[in-house]
Amino acid sequence: MYGKLLIALAIVLMNALSVAAQNDPTDASALTVEEQQAFRDYVETTLNAYAIPGAAVAVIQNGQIIMAEGFGVSDLETNVPVTSDTIFQLGSLAKSINSSVIATLVDQGVLDWDQPIIDIMPDFQLADADRTATLTLRDLIGFRSGIANNDLETFGVPLSAGELIASIADEPFNAAPGEMFDYNNNLASIGGFIAASAVNDDADLLDTYIDLVEQRIFTPAGMESASLSPRTADENLATGYLTALDGSSLLPTPFVYEASQVPAGMLTGTVLDMAQFLLMQVNRGVVADGTQVISQPNLNETWTPGVAIAGGMQLPGFESRGYGMGWFIDAYNGVEIISVPGNAGGFTAYMAMLPDSNTGIVIMTNKAQANVFSLALSNRLVELVYDFPQTFDEIATQINSAMQQQLASMSQMIVGPATVEMLGAYAGDYSEHVSIEVRDNEVWLNRGNFAGKLYVLADGSFISEGIMVYGLQITQDGLMFGNVGSPSLLLQPLN
Repeated sequence: MYGKLLIALAIVLMNALSVAAQNDPTDASALTVEEQQAFRDYVETTLNAYAIPGAAVAVIQNGQIIMAEGFGVSDLETNVPVTSDTIFQLGSLAKSINSSVIATLVDQGVLDWDQPIIDIMPDFQLADADRTATLTLRDLIGFRSGIANNDLETFGVPLSAGELIASIADEPFNAAPGEMFDYNNNLASIGGFIAASAVNDDADLLDTYIDLVEQRIFTPAGMESASLSPRTADENLATGYLTALDGSSLLPTPFVYEASQVPAGMLTGTVLDMAQFLLMQVNRGVVADGTQVISQPNLNETWTPGVAIAGGMQLPGFESRGYGMGWFIDAYNGVEIISVPGNAGGFTAYMAMLPDSNTGIVIMTNKAQANVFSLALSNRLVELVYDFPQTFDEIATQINSAMQQQLASMSQMIVGPATVEMLGAYAGDYSEHVSIEVRDNEVWLNRGNFAGKLYVLADGSFISEGIMVYGLQITQDGLMFGNVGSPSLLLQPLN
């Protein structure tokens, strides 16, 4: 929802804001002590303005971490402050890890970006024989495969790596390979698992993949707290929060782990972990001890736009240049920005580098959908490094205000909590791994690891509150489940 809303609001704002003047993007400079303090002050001010409980922010420049600090609190009940050692869920920042570990296998000659997948995994299958024979890893993790997105059918469903790969065998196509960008978490994970199969096709693909990342990325880069495995009650793990559907409060969210989504989004770690990873990227694959972990040519492959993004962000001074493999490539006032956003449960993360000035930023927050906050900080850093006038803050403020108004309008559509009288008769287990449950006179929708209290909307349909927002509608054929406003899957009772 965030991406579509942001694009729509940005187009509106284009008519209200003048395009920022084009400055010379070659005049980069190291941040002075005063500029670093000004940036810290900006983080504090913006954190409070956007009502975010806590954040961890790191800035790298010229081969060094010049800032790695916490702001706000990691938990609203305990008021434990965020530090550089606080662990956050990082969501899709995992995709940049994914492309990087695959790049090490390409370096080694184990596989190739443009090698047909069936050469790596002979039993790989798609609905079209010709595409089965030609689809590549670049197509998969570069989100240019043309395979229709099947996230709705799989998110929350406990699948093994093999089952996730098999899930796309019958999926339709919406474009020819290389023609259209279509963000797809499942394909990112499938690409990672297929790469793991090239190393050991007899072993458990999940275990093999995690071992590869730990050995080839985490350890050499010095990412001591980073993990792709489930977290237990770690005292340094921040509590994530999401805004209640009625907008009245922030709700704590549980840590959710989906094994089938490890390469796409099950990354956790500290701001120091990701600062070390970003240093390796900015240093063209070289880590602190001088080891070349990833060759520069294959690192460049991940940064090179492979497909344009139709309808990308249209913001003053902002240019969308496309998607590489695990990275978005954009420019702000002519300065190239290579970035990856991440959303997971009640967390938002963002990582960006300015390769022409050897500068980078990592942002982690414990509030869901705090993407505009991340953009505000990242572009403020660009303005400081290149001595641009401060213009993006006004844009970000207006986008955030418009988003809050949109969310307020959505909350007005909610009549109230779903009652037992409305849905109690439908309690039970259903197909699509869905169950309807009555808890203390409240009605909940469960799907795998996801659970949400149900509310009734003005049109008589229902919406779940939680990490995943689902729609539910009573029809003459039974319960329809899926996206809010357009549930498309008919649930079959299992009891």
